[in-house]
Amino acid sequence: MEGFASTKQVSVLAALEMMLASLILLFPAWLIWRAFSTSRQLELRLAQGDASLLSDDRFSIDRVTLGPPGTQLIEDVQFVAVQPIVSAFPPQTTEVQPPQGEV
Repeated sequence: MEGFASTKQVSVLAALEMMLASLILLFPAWLIWRAFSTSRQLELRLAQGDASLLSDDRFSIDRVTLGPPGTQLIEDVQFVAVQPIVSAFPPQTTEVQPPQGEV
């Protein structure tokens, strides 16, 4: 009977160790999932041209990698939305006549 109690005690201990190991592995798995999810969300928002990324606390712009040549990064710039300028005068178009005698 003593062998049975010892075996039962070992199986309970093994079950507790497996539960503890599962809990310990959940945290790194959550970190990996969160990093993947955040990266996917960032790529989607960049593809959509989401301007709210500029003020999002989770992301910071520390370098410009796809800017035109000569692009410089200026720290602590406050972005302000500007309305497009509407001209009071419509653009004038003129027709160009081909020179006489040519077709």
